[in-house]
Amino acid sequence: MIKSKKPPYENTKIDPDSSRVDIDKLLRSYGIQKIIWASDYEHNDVRLAFEIEAEIQGIRKGFTVTLRPPLILKQIRLYNPKKGITEKVKVPNWSQSMRMMYWYLKSKVEAIAYGLVSVEKEFLSQVMVSLPIGSSTVGEILEPIMTYDRLDSLPYLAEKTVITKDENKVIEIKGEIIE
Repeated sequence: MIKSKKPPYENTKIDPDSSRVDIDKLLRSYGIQKIIWASDYEHNDVRLAFEIEAEIQGIRKGFTVTLRPPLILKQIRLYNPKKGITEKVKVPNWSQSMRMMYWYLKSKVEAIAYGLVSVEKEFLSQVMVSLPIGSSTVGEILEPIMTYDRLDSLPYLAEKTVITKDENKVIEIKGEIIE
């Protein structure tokens, strides 16, 4: 497990809206044109969705990626008129959160652009999928399954034929569905 350190960008002077503009410019500069933001600051819910293309086994496919900036809380002192005293309160530091998201996305997009990693590997856990119960990300679906060590129980892992891209070999995978 990675230990938490003091988060960077704590003293940034760049407001959250400017970071959003920077993120839009960054994504567009790498060819990502379909970008959607949803913000509900009152309930600490900010989301970014964008469509990105990938070529998987020779087939071009568009994926919708959904990300949320980290909710970084900052402790400040506020006057409580009911108690007549100043109290320490934790409030979201959206400037810091959005700046961190900008640099996070910048490193991911550059890693893809310069061949360090593929699109699908870099963004797989954030890819949106539609299910009968609604939309969710791959990561949100797999997290509870991984928690209980049940990855082997996924139905599509029971029997599958895979053609490897590089060697054109067919691999038969057979397993047992655990219910």
